[in-house]
Amino acid sequence: MSLIIASSTQEQYGGLGQTRTLAGIEDPSKFSNHFTSPITIPTNAEIAVESVKIRRQALYDIEDNTVFYHYFGKEQTVSGQAGKDSRNSMPIPIKPQSGVYSFSGFADELQNRLNEAYSNPEIYQKHTVTRDFDAATGREKGFKFATTQSGNSYSTERSNIMENVGAVQYWAAPKQLTDAPSITAVSGGTPESVITRVAATTAEGLDDRKASLIGTSLPFGLVQSVFHIETTNCTGGWRIGLSRPQIEYRLGDVTTPVFDLLPGQGGIVPDVANAGGKQYRPHNQIINRNQEDFYDYMVQNDGTDIKVFQCSHDSETNEMVMSEVYYGNAKPITSATFEATYDGIYFQSFGDEMRLLFRVIGKPIADADTAVAASISTVVDRCFAPIGETRAALYPRLNILTQNESLKVIHWSSHYSDKTFRYPTYETRAIGGVLTTGDDFYSNNRVGRFQGAPGNDSQIVDTKLRPYCISQTVVCDTKKDYTWNTDPTSAVALTQTQTYVGTVGPGATPTGMAFAKVMIIGFTRVDGVNDYLEGKYRTLETSGSANAAGILGFGSRNILRQSSVAGFVTISANLLSVTFTSTDQPTFRVHSCFVRVSNLGQNSFNGAKQSTSKIIYHLPRFSNDGREFGDLFLTPGEKTYIKLNNAAPIMLNQLDVQLVDVNERPVDDLSGNTIVVFHVK
Repeated sequence: MSLIIASSTQEQYGGLGQTRTLAGIEDPSKFSNHFTSPITIPTNAEIAVESVKIRRQALYDIEDNTVFYHYFGKEQTVSGQAGKDSRNSMPIPIKPQSGVYSFSGFADELQNRLNEAYSNPEIYQKHTVTRDFDAATGREKGFKFATTQSGNSYSTERSNIMENVGAVQYWAAPKQLTDAPSITAVSGGTPESVITRVAATTAEGLDDRKASLIGTSLPFGLVQSVFHIETTNCTGGWRIGLSRPQIEYRLGDVTTPVFDLLPGQGGIVPDVANAGGKQYRPHNQIINRNQEDFYDYMVQNDGTDIKVFQCSHDSETNEMVMSEVYYGNAKPITSATFEATYDGIYFQSFGDEMRLLFRVIGKPIADADTAVAASISTVVDRCFAPIGETRAALYPRLNILTQNESLKVIHWSSHYSDKTFRYPTYETRAIGGVLTTGDDFYSNNRVGRFQGAPGNDSQIVDTKLRPYCISQTVVCDTKKDYTWNTDPTSAVALTQTQTYVGTVGPGATPTGMAFAKVMIIGFTRVDGVNDYLEGKYRTLETSGSANAAGILGFGSRNILRQSSVAGFVTISANLLSVTFTSTDQPTFRVHSCFVRVSNLGQNSFNGAKQSTSKIIYHLPRFSNDGREFGDLFLTPGEKTYIKLNNAAPIMLNQLDVQLVDVNERPVDDLSGNTIVVFHVK
């Protein structure tokens, strides 16, 4: 009888002491040992495995259909449609790339996918995923998923973009293809930008789209941010407001139709009654309103009256329209009254509540008169609709009626001083063109990722690895908080009211949005209280329920709520950061591993391959001390001997050893030095 010790790391090959080598004869799962003094194996010998020492890595095997969802908004507290109606935020699909990952590599992949996902600007690229270890053993416990809000944008160093980057040089015409060039000019420097109409007034009046501009670079902060425009030099008429991204694009050459990013299912509704469904109607016949330049929230001076409008979903016509807001529970004031008392307007954010204030001449914002706010009225046509997923990324927009008159941008609050949060762009080409989506939910899910017309190179692209769902913007824009009968003359009294979650903070000064973090990581019952999925969620390769609970380290837990008392939630003292910590060890790749000696005469049988085999031993999943990963020492309780079928002695000068899976392919989760001890009798 004799022992044969086989090692994947051998001093003569320079590998002794290395942590991992995959070079030929020193691969930890496939190696050869050469004996300068041949081993004599006697006639009719048998072989068994005495012991095995391996270092098994904790690897993740991520399949192509792996998906989970990240949500930032109001938590559902009731089931069914009532639960879905209670919130205006949408879950964002997160899809790790398929492949094999180490523990640290998968943490990096999760963090990358979360940070690249389109999202609310308050949390864009504000995710970290770190590894969690057992302090006593050093073993991997799981992950920590932290999301941190940007915070109060009015008090941060980047609060006023005017002061940081000088004149706003990012103004563009939303109708750049149909109405270009713009007939406004931007001038000025730090800290203000002056926007002047340089062309004569047209018969279209304020609805002249060529005089409409939108800022295309820096999204509005949603916590006490301020958009301040001075109106002193613009008495003829203006529109000032906030809008989701707006841009025109073509799917072919210059002969093909022009498309836009107006709300709805695509295009615009013709100017006939009840012509379309869930589409934007520029001509709101209910209130005899003509407005082709789109805003989510807007105040207007038409030269006669000051009026306020917002985008709504009309319950009678099933269309998206601009509906009037009767601010202050009263009819609008006249332009003359406004100009005698005020010299500008403020839009101010308080979490999901948007407010409108009028600046008293020569007075600070603290002395401004509030025009639209929940403190005045919460009836749906007396206040602004809450911030939702389609209107979380808002940009400045304005229109000037009279030639040579100007508006001065005094303050624009944002968390960004550069184009970190990307606005959608369109690149015109000789043949075709490319629309590149932004980093917001709306532009990513408003258009489909498809090629343009046959024979051209037009396309809609996303430069990042993220799924999308073409129907979700309509689902969001037709929520209960955005839907009512917009006809002010209706005999039916309008009693629907708005509710807001507002802001949150440990003290008197708000630090962030009072939105909650939720992760949908496994199956949730349809229409249950934990069912955040709605519409037609469609990813590039798959759709439907999340299936990542195990690999993320939460066992059978399918939903992670910020409000949970289960012990896996940590909230920072300033209430800006929320961390979910794995409750279970993540589900790593688990597969059978076998010892095979390929250059001896033994025979076994492998049903998976339907053939004979050289396998002599099946490694147990756990080591003798109960561990599954790391340095493992494995020894059989009872050795199983297999005949070598040698009728004559064998002079053995080389031993070829492989550690293989059931299909007899070398396993790829081993590192360091593999040692296998054989017993020959």
